[in-house]
Amino acid sequence: MPLSGIQVGQNQQLVVSIGDPNTGSQIGAVLPVSDATNPTGKYGGLTFSSHALLNPTGNLDRARSAPGTIGVQSVSPEGTKNTYCSASGGITLAATATDFYTIVGSATKTVRILKITVTGWATSGASPEIALIIRSAADTSGTATQPAITPNDSNNAAATAVINLYSVNPTLGTAVGTIRARKMNLGAAGAAGIIEWKFSDINDQALVLRGVTQLACLSFGGASVPSGTTLAVEVEFVEDNS
Repeated sequence: MPLSGIQVGQNQQLVVSIGDPNTGSQIGAVLPVSDATNPTGKYGGLTFSSHALLNPTGNLDRARSAPGTIGVQSVSPEGTKNTYCSASGGITLAATATDFYTIVGSATKTVRILKITVTGWATSGASPEIALIIRSAADTSGTATQPAITPNDSNNAAATAVINLYSVNPTLGTAVGTIRARKMNLGAAGAAGIIEWKFSDINDQALVLRGVTQLACLSFGGASVPSGTTLAVEVEFVEDNS
C-alpha cells in the first residue's frame, strides 16, 4: 500500500515501497547485487540502465573485467578480416625494368593493401627511384612467377588475389596514376636500403583493388637497374566482401 502521497496539480503522486522496508530480506529481493549483472533476473529491465557500472565482482570497473564477459570488450584491437602476407627475396630484375612486382585484384573479393616493403642492395650502391602505380588494365606477356601468399590465420580461406614477380618486363596495362615514388638507397651488401609504404594506419583508406583488372605495381619506370641489384619485397593485405 502507499506510504505517502504528494499533491501535483489536480493529481496525487503516490510513494510506494516494494516489499517490507522493515524486513531486510525483502529489501534485498528488490534489487540484489546478483541481479545487477543478470539480464534474466527479475529486474533485468532496470539493471540494463546501470549494469555497465559493474563488472561481475561489483567493483565498478567493467573495463578491467575478463574479455568475453557480457558487456566487456576485449582490450586487443586486433582486426577480424582475413589477412594475408607474401615475402619474396633474392629478386633480380630486367636490365631496364618497368613493372617488376604486381598485386592483382580478385574476381570474388575486395583486396585492401595495408603495407608494402621493399629492401635491397647493389654492387656499388645507388639511389634509383621506385614508383607504386595503380593500373586499371592488367599487365600482359613478360615472364613472371607467382610468389606464395600465406594467411595470417590458418582458418582463413585461400587468398584470391595474385602476385606476379617479373624477370622479363610485361606489356603494361593502362595506368590510373602513380601514388607513391621514392628514391631507394641501394647500399652495398651489408647496408641495404628500405622503402615502406603503409595504408589505413592514419585513418586513411587502404589501397583498394576491385576486380582482376585492377593492379598495384612496383616499377623502375624503364630506368637502368644498378649493377648487382638484389631486392626483397613484402606485402600485407586483407580480403573482404565490401
